[in-house]
Amino acid sequence: EIARKYSEDRGSASRAGELPWFGTGRMVAPFEDASFALAKVGDISEPIQTSFGWHIIKLLEQKKYDDFETVQADLRANVTKSDRNAYSKKALVEKIKRNHDFTEHRENLYPFYAVVDTAIFYRNWDVSKAAGLKDVLFTIGDRSVTQQDFAIYLADNQGTPRKNLEVLVNNHYEKFIEDQVLQYEEDLLPDKYPEFKHLIQEYHDGILLFDLTDQMVWSKAVEDSAGLEAFYAEHRSNYMWEKRLDATLVTCRDAEVAAFARDLFGKKKRKRPSPEEVQSLAYAEFSDSSCLSFEFSKYETEDHPLIENMDWNQSMSDNMEEDGKVIFLVKNKVLKPEPKLLEECRGIVTADYQNHLETDWIDTLRAKYTIHVNREMLSEIN
Repeated sequence: EIARKYSEDRGSASRAGELPWFGTGRMVAPFEDASFALAKVGDISEPIQTSFGWHIIKLLEQKKYDDFETVQADLRANVTKSDRNAYSKKALVEKIKRNHDFTEHRENLYPFYAVVDTAIFYRNWDVSKAAGLKDVLFTIGDRSVTQQDFAIYLADNQGTPRKNLEVLVNNHYEKFIEDQVLQYEEDLLPDKYPEFKHLIQEYHDGILLFDLTDQMVWSKAVEDSAGLEAFYAEHRSNYMWEKRLDATLVTCRDAEVAAFARDLFGKKKRKRPSPEEVQSLAYAEFSDSSCLSFEFSKYETEDHPLIENMDWNQSMSDNMEEDGKVIFLVKNKVLKPEPKLLEECRGIVTADYQNHLETDWIDTLRAKYTIHVNREMLSEIN
């Protein structure tokens, strides 16, 4: 109420003096310092004076910074958008110019005032309009940048907001100089910093090897379906199922339901009811449509604890408790070892086919090129 009645800041007075959330850099320094000096919610500052007047600040709520990884993107964006970033970039450009004898021939920019027309606003300006312009605009170090270079830049950066054409050309030209100067410095980095040059070469070679390997091995193995099928057909014996049990996994509500189901499944095969019939009988017996369920599958020994402990000569496994229910297996038949279908082992076949393609590719390269190994240098590295 005091703020509503006495505050001269009409914007916050209508909200009982409450300010929106703010962080560092938003308020004048004395106000900010006093605000962030308040330690606990409810703390009140001494009266402080700023260029706006006198203030008494009460801490209503505070938020702690997230960890650096969480706020990193926001901080980077704020720095990039700030004027300080532009000033820093401009200072760097000027420093590079001084260090590398930047020389400008400004008079060679003037012909662009005549050849650049309103077509540039609509992305229709063609570089051929500057076909006769070939003089040097500026030099930096041993590099000369010509009118044609700038014409190409203009053609690639059309569609700017409508403005005076001379101003537009000048603005583009300043940005063009900045880009060219920074690019010149970047191109010198490998020579100025040998370790950086080595790193760049490693990246270049690594990317080249990755692209070649993808082209000759990885993507080829995935896309060459005929080759994959032929490879699988030739090596089917490498992708075999072990002896498996074709069985029905029976899940029962409790031991009573399990005993009922086991009694039905335990009958001789000719008189044994089907799983669906057992299910119907169990529903009727226990008046519960969820007392019994089945899962049909083919199991290798290690696929399920019931399989590991089951005598495959018997028709059923022992009971086992799982998630509060009773389960057991009913044997349908024992399956002999057999090749897997391609769809059942496509992942491992594809990996093996990739290894096969890579081996063939390396053998081809070895046959085509002579390889020399400097054993003395190799021993020093090791």
